[in-house]
Amino acid sequence: ASPYLEGPCLQSLSGSYPTITANSSSYREALNFACSGENTGQMLARVAKIDDRVKLKASLVTLTVGGIDAGSNRVLAVCLSTPQLCTDALLAAQANLPTVLGNLVVTYKKVATEFPKARIVVLNYPMLFEPDSPSPLFPTELMLAVNGATGALNGVISTAVAVTGNPRVSLTDVTDEFNGHGIGSTTGSYISFNPTNPLDPANFHPNVLGNTAGYAAALRTDGAVRGR
Repeated sequence: ASPYLEGPCLQSLSGSYPTITANSSSYREALNFACSGENTGQMLARVAKIDDRVKLKASLVTLTVGGIDAGSNRVLAVCLSTPQLCTDALLAAQANLPTVLGNLVVTYKKVATEFPKARIVVLNYPMLFEPDSPSPLFPTELMLAVNGATGALNGVISTAVAVTGNPRVSLTDVTDEFNGHGIGSTTGSYISFNPTNPLDPANFHPNVLGNTAGYAAALRTDGAVRGR
């Protein structure tokens, strides 16, 4: 959610869900180590560089990862151009899900080890589109296909949390909070999309409203955080 902090990771200046959550919860401090476009391996490399004192003090860690492993960047790039390429990319992403499952299990176990006192809350992905609101850029068939692939990825995330078998690792499902607020929503979209700039890096990511009423709200609903 723009505007961004300096650096390559496109971290929001003030509109990320960690910042929003911390500002309205009992937590005294929130640190954001997220980086747009990273897969599980890159994320674990980033985790390894976090100061050990931070890791020992942390009481809550939240993460959303796996989309890049599955091939979301490729899907969203080609699905704005050629229908056949879009179909091929979606099929390739679905075929890659068993590998993603293994990557996620390794990731969740490693994060739990790196943060030995923290509750690890895994958040999944919202449905990007409202299929009842087609547009020239996004026909209904395309929106249903992308949402279906997101649902399949969310299923893998849920399975990976269960397979991890660590009571400190849990899943928070954000899809209810985002329901009715995808791209094309008539009641306000929680997902960014700039039709005049299909290459805008904010496209297909939650906007400030999505981070507030979507991700941060889901954490409160699940009891992962409590208000001040």
